[in-house]
Amino acid sequence: MLVIAGLFVPQPQLAHLTRNFLQIKRQFNPGFAPAGAHWLDLAKTEIKGADLRHDLRHAGRNRRRAVNRFLDKVIQLLEDTGAQLVARIYVKGPGCRFDGRAVYTSSVQSLCATFQHFLAAKDSRGFMVADSRTPALNSTVSHSVFTQKFKATGDAYDR
Repeated sequence: MLVIAGLFVPQPQLAHLTRNFLQIKRQFNPGFAPAGAHWLDLAKTEIKGADLRHDLRHAGRNRRRAVNRFLDKVIQLLEDTGAQLVARIYVKGPGCRFDGRAVYTSSVQSLCATFQHFLAAKDSRGFMVADSRTPALNSTVSHSVFTQKFKATGDAYDR
């Protein structure tokens, strides 16, 4: 399964969302940065979905509860800031060939188009940040979005 997701955040809410997410992150993971550490130190430490899933399945009761409370607070923060989640999900059939690079690239282009339509409906402007697990995928996705943005027939993502 391949899941590519995007999060649309209203610009006026971005600083609020960032500060509050870092507070939630510190609350549920106090070991990520020592007390009094700069917010950047906390921001640089990632929370991996695989670790959360592992804790939900295999950790003790207190850790499972903490992970559920963390997720509840993050979802509440996203709702409170008016953030919207969009995603593309691809399920590979058993024994079927799956070109992950092509699917990943077309998925990101699809999310760019969805974002473009969202911004047009709001008569607004925005920007995307895309990041993958590997520099090679980053390069491929950057190239695919660049060619859409600067194609000879016009900018596909003019918002």
